[in-house]
Amino acid sequence: MRPVRSYNERIKALNFAMQFGGAPHAMLKDADVILVGVLGTRKVHTAILLGNKGLKVAHMPIVLCQQPDPEVVALRSRVVGLYTSVDEVIAMRHDEFFNPFRTITEPQSVRDAIATEIEYSRQLAKDFGWKEICITGLSLEEAGTQIIDLYEQRALQVQ
Repeated sequence: MRPVRSYNERIKALNFAMQFGGAPHAMLKDADVILVGVLGTRKVHTAILLGNKGLKVAHMPIVLCQQPDPEVVALRSRVVGLYTSVDEVIAMRHDEFFNPFRTITEPQSVRDAIATEIEYSRQLAKDFGWKEICITGLSLEEAGTQIIDLYEQRALQVQ
């Protein structure tokens, strides 16, 4: 992972990531990257990791049948959609990553509902021209590296 800014910039970026959950949407314009995805795609964890590298990262949930915030749509060059498998979403929602020995079985109806959420999220990314990263099987660091690569490509294109 590359961008490591000064200590003060990294602290500000970490604070940005931590505050963003309840922050006003007016802060979106200050974000270097905006992560979107369904619940269970590790948006907050990834935002904190990237904040430690000095990037100001906002994180917004994708909720089935709700259109994204107009500000997110307007800032589409900064948006990265995260998606993963149904099994990883279930694991994150049940905290299995912190208890890998627990077996979770969900009824097919729940699995189908999560698959529908993921499909909806991916369709929004396609409709609005957002970059996407499949995080299935990736560590936070691997996902973070891909996001930084996208950020650097965008930053080079803007200059």
